[in-house]
Amino acid sequence: MEKKYEVKIEELPFLSPLMKAYLAEDEAIRKLYAHSFSLDGFEQAIENRKAFYTNRNVLVEVLKSQYSNLPKQTEVESNIDLLLQPNTFTITAAHQPCLFLGPLFNLFKISGTIVTTRLLKEKYPQYNFVPVFWMGSEDHDKEELCNTNVGGVRIDWNNDYSGVIGKFGTEGLAQALEAFKAASPQLNAEYVSIIEKGIASTSDFGQLTQYITHELFKEFGLVVIDQNDTRLKALFADIIRDEVFEQRAEKVLQPQLEWLEQHYSVQAKPRAINFFYIQRGSRDRIVRDGDGFTTANQLANFNAAEMEKEISTQPERFSPNVFFRPLFQEYILPNLGFIGGAGELSYWLELKPLFDYYKVPYPMQLFRSMGMLTGAKTFAKMEKLNTKPLDYFGDKNSFIKQWLSANSTNDVTVEKEKVSLEQIFNDLLQKAIAVDKSLEGSIKGELQRSLNGLDTVAGKLLKAEKRNQDTALQQIESVHQQFFPNGTLMERSENLFSAIGTLNKEEFKELVLAQNPLEKSFNIFSN
Repeated sequence: MEKKYEVKIEELPFLSPLMKAYLAEDEAIRKLYAHSFSLDGFEQAIENRKAFYTNRNVLVEVLKSQYSNLPKQTEVESNIDLLLQPNTFTITAAHQPCLFLGPLFNLFKISGTIVTTRLLKEKYPQYNFVPVFWMGSEDHDKEELCNTNVGGVRIDWNNDYSGVIGKFGTEGLAQALEAFKAASPQLNAEYVSIIEKGIASTSDFGQLTQYITHELFKEFGLVVIDQNDTRLKALFADIIRDEVFEQRAEKVLQPQLEWLEQHYSVQAKPRAINFFYIQRGSRDRIVRDGDGFTTANQLANFNAAEMEKEISTQPERFSPNVFFRPLFQEYILPNLGFIGGAGELSYWLELKPLFDYYKVPYPMQLFRSMGMLTGAKTFAKMEKLNTKPLDYFGDKNSFIKQWLSANSTNDVTVEKEKVSLEQIFNDLLQKAIAVDKSLEGSIKGELQRSLNGLDTVAGKLLKAEKRNQDTALQQIESVHQQFFPNGTLMERSENLFSAIGTLNKEEFKELVLAQNPLEKSFNIFSN
């Protein structure tokens, strides 16, 4: 496996203005974040984290409980034990459980935590750094999380479960795996074995995701934690209570969101209450109901005293939404940096006032590496076409027109003719005005009709030249489909396992360790 191409993320045409400003460390948005996006920026992050109490005993107790049925791995067990020490900190990525780990970008996220902790250990040897994958197993978006794509083929996990996805049973997963294998016949047998053993040895989808992630990344010491734990929620109960009763986020974040709306855009807006209530088979928004509370589906109702008791005795039933999940994560972990993509970091950059209000250290936001894997044939096609990967990231039709213009042996443009035509009509217009000024509108109308006629001719010339260049255009289409299967960037579409399916152990390790978020790069690898 070889890195064949690299481009700075801020050069990608589809990146939002806010993300471009963040990557450039634009002073205009400096108030949105706490630390410079660099290794040096971690120095202050470490000091801030040292000053904040983290209940390491409960954290390690939960992790050892969750790992009790997972295959033993020295590097992971050692890192869990290190979390008891006050000089140990974490770097974290997060995602919901997805069918067979979901899209390729999850590998880039997780790999970023591993690479960053290694870089930090080199720069700050007096501290320990642990890579963590925080699993948001309480998500209930079944439509999004119960399918995956292999080479443009959608694989569905058909099931009758509802509620939080981490608690879904495993029925139907074996059938989904068979369809997955059929769609990716080149899949390394070792990867298939990991999934098969996971299905056989776990009882719910959250445990399965934890198992698969652990097995794939265990040699790097990655620690996987499931947030859906009563002990962790109990630590967070005071903040749950404050949000439910005081509707804190909406008030605290309003000035920040107004500023973002004025200058950039808002990724997500808080609700009045930003927690869900979990019951068997459901996860529903908590809403005010007069002096009491109910859920959006009205399956649960509480007066104030009952709600207070519920938070105190059943904190696991309260599930944070996108505004409090980051705060929950940072409250529990001794974390320094969060690694995410453009969408994640866009909503993280809304949240600093909420962290400041609760006096929880706001971590560094690291933009994960982006990229894709493709075969040598794709690079051969690009070389033959005299194109580079960045050419394919913009509008496809505009790129094809530019390519035809640059590579055609025939001139299919009419720009010179338009200039000549406009000059003729301009001369004619001057003559007409000298005779009768009222003829000006008629002359200009004739000019526009003539220009439109030239555009029609240009379109026909372009179509004819496309027929002449049919083979080359098919190759362009083939490369574009590699980059954007079904119109979606490969890393966001192609399943993680199918993307790495032909890599051996050493090649996989090489891919993981190439994902340095501090390089702020989009990388294309040849597999």
